Amino acid sequence: MNDFPQQINNQAITSPLIGGKELWNQLGFNTFAAFFKAHEKGSLGVRVFRIDGRRGWFAFRADIEKWHIALKATTHTQEARQ
Repeated sequence: MNDFPQQINNQAITSPLIGGKELWNQLGFNTFAAFFKAHEKGSLGVRVFRIDGRRGWFAFRADIEKWHIALKATTHTQEARQ
């Protein structure tokens, strides 16, 4: 018996893309306006992009995870200096 369909139903399938409010929140912004202002300044920390036929901005989840790891390492380094 093939359990493949059941295995898929039991796993949380996560998109490699993140967008909308989840994107702003993951980058530490409470509003789209704050996110967009940082985007205009070039200070988001990750590459964001548009997708034809879709609204809003997107980023790769892996890029955000790498950014979180780098941010954590920077924070720990700064705390150690104090």
